[in-house]
Amino acid sequence: MNYPVTKTLTWLRWLTLLLALTLLVLIKLPPMPSTSEVMSLQLASTPDAFRSILSQWTADQQQAFANHFPLDFLFIAAYALSGYLWAGSRLFASLPAALVTLARWALPLAGVLDVGENVLEMYLLKQLADLPTTVVMLAATCAALKWALTGVFALLFLRIVLA
Repeated sequence: MNYPVTKTLTWLRWLTLLLALTLLVLIKLPPMPSTSEVMSLQLASTPDAFRSILSQWTADQQQAFANHFPLDFLFIAAYALSGYLWAGSRLFASLPAALVTLARWALPLAGVLDVGENVLEMYLLKQLADLPTTVVMLAATCAALKWALTGVFALLFLRIVLA
């Protein structure tokens, strides 16, 4: 790879990482519910659990959650691209090729699942009186797989850092 391309990729890696972190901070600003509360809602696999968790939030928290999706879609694009670019960098070169491939695709695949989860949750928030069980379960499955893939990326990164 020639130097200008390498330099551009380096800048792009840092820019996407900075963008992802900035968007994450903006999404988490109050009155947004805490991360653990949001994760509980994301992983709620029954209509009763989904409603129960949501009912524990204040009206402001519920509104903040409902309004966070546009920023979250930008965040998804930023973290997916950032993960893909970083996994293709020299930082991950010490890993076996199969693990580099896994790291390279973990966050983009998590992003696809996150988009699916968001679309389903946006639908569910408008159907609170009559939540379809299948849709709740599908949203929770998307969330669980998203978090599993995010964990895979994190574990591979830790393997590099701790080596």
